[in-house]
Amino acid sequence: GQALVLNGQDQYMRLATARVKKLTSFTFASWVRWNGEGGNTLLTFYRNENYCLTVSMRGKNETDGLSVKLVLPDRDPLVLTKTAPEGSTFAFPTNEWHHIAVSVSAAELTVYVDGVAYLSQPIELDFKAVALDKFRIGTGLTPKPALGAAFQDARLYTTVLPADQIALLAQDKEPG
Repeated sequence: GQALVLNGQDQYMRLATARVKKLTSFTFASWVRWNGEGGNTLLTFYRNENYCLTVSMRGKNETDGLSVKLVLPDRDPLVLTKTAPEGSTFAFPTNEWHHIAVSVSAAELTVYVDGVAYLSQPIELDFKAVALDKFRIGTGLTPKPALGAAFQDARLYTTVLPADQIALLAQDKEPG
């Protein structure tokens, strides 16, 4: 297949609202090749600025990692950031393919990079109460700035995949 390429200016992908409203847990998995252009938000699952989950690349340096932010009105924002150590394969240098998976349940949030857990945090999330109903790939709450990246084999599962299944997805041949 052909990769979905977002230009880093005004392109992003939005998933159908009717299906997203029914999620009570999910795993988003995709091969991603970041070109370093535009914004740095990989995906956002949200209702509005008071109810959102955002996964972002941290910046344009090769040693930057990922940042996850969960905002709910009844608590302090949860911000998880892990900067990749120097020389790590978990860095996100431009123009390299990496398999990224984000799994979220009512009890835990885990981000995987190349099949290995990268960030993980116990959470308490009542999907029905927070009513997250929008899912964007390649941008945050607003369409700009959009992420400049290519996505290959992007999948949204309506359940949390086990770690061994995510590792298998990441073992598929890297896109050309």
